[in-house]
Amino acid sequence: MENKKMFSNSIFYLISSILMQGINLILLPIYTKNITPSEFGQYNLISSLQSLLSIFFTLGIFSGLSRFFNETENKNKLKNTALTFSILWGGLCCIIFGYLLNSTITNIVFKDDILGNSYVKYIVINSTMMCLISIYTSYYSMTYKALKVCIINISQVLLTLCFTYYYLVIIKFGILGIYRAQLISFFIVFISIFILDIKNYRIVLVKKDLKNMLGYGVGLAPGQISAWVLTLIDRYFIKGMINLNAVAVYSMGYKIGMLIDPLFLNPFRSSFTPFKFSVYKEHNSRERIKKIFNYFNFIGWFIILGLSIFSDIAIKILSTQEYNQSYKVVAIIAFSYYLWGLAEFYGLGLLIANKMFINSLIVVISAVFNTTFNYLLIPKFGIYGAAIATCIAYFITNILYYLTGRRYYNLNITVLEPYKCGVIFFSLYGIYMLYKANFNNMLLELLLNIVLCIAYVALGITLRIISWKSIKNLINRVNMKIYNKTCR
Repeated sequence: MENKKMFSNSIFYLISSILMQGINLILLPIYTKNITPSEFGQYNLISSLQSLLSIFFTLGIFSGLSRFFNETENKNKLKNTALTFSILWGGLCCIIFGYLLNSTITNIVFKDDILGNSYVKYIVINSTMMCLISIYTSYYSMTYKALKVCIINISQVLLTLCFTYYYLVIIKFGILGIYRAQLISFFIVFISIFILDIKNYRIVLVKKDLKNMLGYGVGLAPGQISAWVLTLIDRYFIKGMINLNAVAVYSMGYKIGMLIDPLFLNPFRSSFTPFKFSVYKEHNSRERIKKIFNYFNFIGWFIILGLSIFSDIAIKILSTQEYNQSYKVVAIIAFSYYLWGLAEFYGLGLLIANKMFINSLIVVISAVFNTTFNYLLIPKFGIYGAAIATCIAYFITNILYYLTGRRYYNLNITVLEPYKCGVIFFSLYGIYMLYKANFNNMLLELLLNIVLCIAYVALGITLRIISWKSIKNLINRVNMKIYNKTCR
C-alpha cells in the first residue's frame, strides 16, 4: 500500500514540479531583461541571505512535524501546535530582525546599497510566511494529500509570476518589486489555506509535541547552516574575488543546474520521506528501498544529462548575451545536487536513529571543505572553481554519510554503485562537448541532444543497469495513474 501511495504522490509532485519550473523559467527572462546583470547578481545575494536567515525564523519546525507525524495520535493538534508557535515566533522575529537589528544586518551585508533596510524587512516577513505555508504542505504531504500540496505550490509560483511581471515590467519597481511580489503571493496563499482550514484550527501549544518538533528541527540547524555554506556562500566569494556580473553569470548556470532539485529530487523527497519512515521497520524494507534506489539512480543521471546538454539552448532563449557562458557550469552543479540527493539513502540510518548531531557534523565538515576550496579555486578558475568546489564538498558529504549511516541502518548500497550510470553520462557528455565545439547550429544541436538522451536509455538497458521491463512498468504505472486521475 505504501509503495502505491508513494508512486501516486510522486507522479503528482513530478507534474507539479514541471509546471512550477515552467513558471519559474518564465520568470528568468523577466529578471534578466528588466534588471542589469549587476542587479541580478545582487538579487541572488539577497536570496541567499534569505535562505540563511530563514533557518532562524523557522527553527525547522515543519521538518519536526514530518518526523513525529506518525508517532502522534492527534495529528491535527500537532499541526496546530506548529502553527501557533510559528505565528508567535515569526512575529517576534519581525520585531527583532526587521526593526531592532535591521541597521546592523544592513551595515554588514548591504553597506553599499541604500535599499538594504528594505531588503532585510522583506527577508524576515517572507521567510515567516513561507514557514507557515510549509507547515501546511508538510502536514498534507504526510497524509498523502499530494494534490493539495501541488495546488498550494503551483498557486504560489503562479501568483509570484503575475505580481513580478506587474512590478518589474509594468511599473519598473526594480529588485524590491521581486520581493514585494513574493510577499503578496505568500500572504494570499497562506490566508487562503488558513481560511479553508479554520474549522480545524485551535490556538494550542502542546508542550511535548512542541519539544519534539523543535528538538528535531533545531538539531538540524547546524547542518542547515552548513548546507547553506555548501550551496550559497560561493556567491559571496565570487562577488569579493571577481564582481557582481560574475555572480550573475554563475547564478544563471546554477539555476539551470539545480533544476534537478525541483524536477526530480524534491518530488522524490516529498514522497520518499513518509514512505521510508513508515516501512523501515518491516522485514523486507531494505529490498524495497534498494529497488527505489535503482530507479533513483537511473533517472537522476538521465536528468543530469538532459540539463547539461540542453542548458546552452535554454540560457540563450531565457536571457541575454551576457549570460552565454553560464552553460559551462551546469553539468557540475547538476551532478553536485545529485550527490546531495544520495544522502536520502546513505544518511537514512542517522535519521532513523535520531543521530542529528552526527548528521549536522557531516554537513559542517563538508561546508569547511567547500569554503576552503572556494578560497583556493575561484582565484585560479573563476566561476568554474566555485562549481568544482561545490562538487568536491558534496562528494565528501556522500562518503561521510555512507560510512556513518550504514552503522545504524545498512541498505547494502555500495559507495560506487551510483556511478554505474555515471559512466554512461560522462561518455555521452564528452560526445556532446565535441560536436558543441565544432559547429554552432541550434537546430542540429537540439536533434543530436535528443539522440544522446535516447542513447542513454539504450545503453542503460544494454549494460543491464536497468531492464526494459522495469522501464515499461514505470511508464505503464505513470500512464495508469494519470488516466485514473483524469477519469475522476
